[in-house]
Order: sequence, then structure tokens, then C-alpha cells
Amino acid sequence: MGTPGAGGWSHRRHGGELRTHLAPAGFVFHVVNAFEDGPDTVLDVALFPDASIVDKLRREALEQDGLPPLSPAIVRYTLTPGREHAKVETLLASGFDFPAIDYRRRSGRRHAVTWGARIDPGLRSSIVRLDADGALQRHADPDLVFGEPTFVARPGATAEDDGVLLTVGSHRSADRSELRILDGSLQIPATYDFAHLKALHVALVGDIYPWAGQCRIYELGRGSVSFAPTHVIDGQLRKVAAFVR
Repeated sequence: MGTPGAGGWSHRRHGGELRTHLAPAGFVFHVVNAFEDGPDTVLDVALFPDASIVDKLRREALEQDGLPPLSPAIVRYTLTPGREHAKVETLLASGFDFPAIDYRRRSGRRHAVTWGARIDPGLRSSIVRLDADGALQRHADPDLVFGEPTFVARPGATAEDDGVLLTVGSHRSADRSELRILDGSLQIPATYDFAHLKALHVALVGDIYPWAGQCRIYELGRGSVSFAPTHVIDGQLRKVAAFVR
């Protein structure tokens, strides 16, 4: 999809005639999946508005401005024989990149679950799950910037999300990274520890406050009442979490 204001998809179904369908212009790094629905061909992609994202990912731009937000829309194109223009549906306007599905069982077939990695301004990062009905789940850690997730199905599984996601998170300030293993449902693990408490906070208000899941680093109060000093917050919350466990 290339020229400003116009683009298109060309495809060949079952080795037959090459067909071209028009669609609004955009830029795609990654395709989610493609499958057939009766006579139609359906294509889901992670769509950026234009190719300017390429320049933002060049080494010089990264050195000057850092990593740009990566939240392309998840868009579905339905290509119908005899129709010049593709039907375009936005499944998630502010979406994610590096999409993953259960490719072993769903590649080339209709899928119900998509996972991906999203990076918001300020390097706020999350692993996102999008269901076919539009439901969203998210896993975030304020200390990590996550990369591409890989889904591994449980042996013998029948449900599309019955398995784990593997993703590597790079620490925002320390010189280290870690492999995060997540349940395919992306439900928050009920560990009842300090990490669980922070994950709950991100899940509840992460879309509103960029500092969700992080301990306060400045002093606060209301009127004549001072809130807990910053130097004791981490230790006190860990004590609360230990008590709950």
C-alpha cells in the first residue's frame, strides 16, 4: 500500500487469476493473518497511517528522539471478487505491532485471538490481547519494554488461547532484560505479592496515568495532612503484600 491517498492489495487465490482491490493508503510491517471466508479473502494487518514510521526507526532518529510509539491500528480488509474496493474495518484503532496468533493451528484460517506488543509515548509498554468480539486484555510492567510475543500452545490443547506467551522485556534503566512467560489469557497471575499489586494498578488505571504501577517519587499531601514519605512507600507496600499472602 503505497502512494498518498491511494493503495491496494493484489492476491492470487488457489493459484488462479491475480486480482487487485483498492483501499486507502497506509503502511504495514506485519500481517496478522489471512484466510478465506466463502468467496472472499480476508486480510488482517497492523496498519500505520503512512511510511513516516520508517524514518522514525532509522538509527539517526532513534539516537536523537528515542523509540517512537508503536501502536498501529489493527485493520481488516475483505476482498470480494468483482468489487474494485476492499471493505475496510478497523478492529482496534490504537492497536499494537508484532502481532501473533496460534499460527500452527490458525494460520490461513479464521482466528479469534490476536496478541501483540504496544509501545506508547514515554516507552510505556504492554503486551495486548485482542479478541474477535473486541474484548481487550493487557499485561504491563512499568520497569520493562516488551518485544515481540510468541504463542506456544499447550500439548493437546483445543482452545485457541490455551498456552503461554513468551516475550523478552528490556529494563528501562538497568542493563538487563528478562524472559516473561504469560498465560495466553493475559489474566493477571494471582501471586498476591508486590508485583501482583503493581500489575493490578496498571490494569486499573494504566490507560489514564502513565505512572501506573510505579512507586511515587515525590512528596504529596492534602491540606495539613502529609501522605507517606516516598522513602518508605516501597517497603510498606511490600509488607502489605507479604501480609496478604
